[in-house]
Amino acid sequence: MKKFTLFFAALIVALGVKGQDPSIDVATKWQFSTATGDLPTYIGTGNNCRGMALGVFDGEKVLAVVTREGGSQILLLDPSDGSKKSSLTISSIVAGGNFAINDAAITDDGKMLVCNTIVGAGTFNVYRWDKTTDEPTVAIQYATASTERLGDTFTATGSIADGTARVFASNGTVGTGKILCWSMIKDEDNPGSYIFDQTPADFSTAMHGISVGVGSNIDFLPDGSFLHKSTRSVISRISSDGTTLLSSIPDAVAPNDAGMSVKYIATGADMTSYLTYFVAMPGTQLCRIFAVTDWDLSAVTEPVASTPSFGDGDINLNRTGKVASEVEDGKVYLYVLGTNSGIGKYEITGIDLATGIKKSLNDNLNVKVLGDILSVTGIDSPSITLYNTIGQKVKSAVNTNQLQVNGLKGIYIVGITKGNAIVKTDKVFIK
Repeated sequence: MKKFTLFFAALIVALGVKGQDPSIDVATKWQFSTATGDLPTYIGTGNNCRGMALGVFDGEKVLAVVTREGGSQILLLDPSDGSKKSSLTISSIVAGGNFAINDAAITDDGKMLVCNTIVGAGTFNVYRWDKTTDEPTVAIQYATASTERLGDTFTATGSIADGTARVFASNGTVGTGKILCWSMIKDEDNPGSYIFDQTPADFSTAMHGISVGVGSNIDFLPDGSFLHKSTRSVISRISSDGTTLLSSIPDAVAPNDAGMSVKYIATGADMTSYLTYFVAMPGTQLCRIFAVTDWDLSAVTEPVASTPSFGDGDINLNRTGKVASEVEDGKVYLYVLGTNSGIGKYEITGIDLATGIKKSLNDNLNVKVLGDILSVTGIDSPSITLYNTIGQKVKSAVNTNQLQVNGLKGIYIVGITKGNAIVKTDKVFIK
């Protein structure tokens, strides 16, 4: 029998939007920048450092920084203080693209992925490392169309080991948008293993109506929907199936041409959720933080906080930078990389996560498991949806009190609905 540990999760159900909140504060843990007079040489001022990823790789939590300043490097920094731990071997990387390496992502099972950038016709490459000492292997090779720009940023979710990993790259060509998704298939040459399908799917038809620009990127939300931002489009929320543009922050609040790299941060006790994006304008190279409930982005009127500015250094004209976030030991942290300007770690205080882990809206409901069946009692014929921790839907069942969970392992979010109402959300740990 699988063992479940249930944790009550915060529900995004309240209406309205939180305005300017003096209780939300930003404390610098460490920062190296033009403003502080210690801009790292690996960042430089030549537009060569644009990508970053946070995660556990080769058994250690690292902040991976991709740079071409003074030669191509993938540096592994200690997230606690920003010091260099090591670097990856890149000698076997296939030359190609406008930038041979540009951005990084770390999968749930600790595999490092790094992509190149391609503008127009060429080959979009994603490289893979399993350990620090490994030579990279080619995970994805995709022949781009003459109108595509891929690799300014990319996103990876899931686990390569169990075949759930997916890679998302958003087209950054000025004009109509498109998000490509590479899923995994069985590796026929190595039974029990998986490789990426080299033919991507068009993940978001809703993006076809959005005018995008350089740095087009996405980030998934706990309810399965996702955020999108580029340097020519506002921050938007799109449905989990990619078909519907749900809402957008007004251009006057988060200007479309000010920056990129949108990121979900956390949800607090009052059901207010927080997101951020990197702003790169003269004298303003920082992250602005917004508060929103029910994910009605159109009602957001102002930021609730900002990280310290990296200063007045050279501005990358494409507003490039990267943001990562984490919740660790009840504390919320934000990591920010600004091209030509700096890198830093910040603690976000005022988001009450401790009391934000609430009981269900219906205390008569119970979730339990018997064998490979997730069962819901206390309600007749609900709909059950299982999400991974990135917010992507794993599986669902409609008008039933049971859901098959065989073959699953790890932390998941269970959403129980009746009609159009959310009646319970739990976190489950499947061992």
